[in-house]
Amino acid sequence: MITVKIFLDQSSRISRFSVTGHAGFAEHGKDIVCAAVSAVAQTAAIGLQHYFGSAVAVEQKNGKLTCEIPKLAPEDQIVAEAILMTMYWGLRDIEEQYGEHIHLRIEGGVLE
Repeated sequence: MITVKIFLDQSSRISRFSVTGHAGFAEHGKDIVCAAVSAVAQTAAIGLQHYFGSAVAVEQKNGKLTCEIPKLAPEDQIVAEAILMTMYWGLRDIEEQYGEHIHLRIEGGVLE
């Protein structure tokens, strides 16, 4: 199972996320759930790095992706939040369809 943890700061903004595990939906290389989750999470990390450079800490290892967003200026926070909420909605949709293979957890508050 894939576990996605989204961590909120004191303002209920996403400050960090991690994706771990494997979906187990299909054999390696044919797992559409793993592919979908990876594409959504990696695209968010790439977008954040594009806009904010090395200030965004991204680490990717076999079966694990973590991304930490620094404190940003208010105008930059709007861009980061758009990227991160789009990621959240995409992952939530995948979880609704394939809940036996992905679990999405929010730490530190409630998103919506």
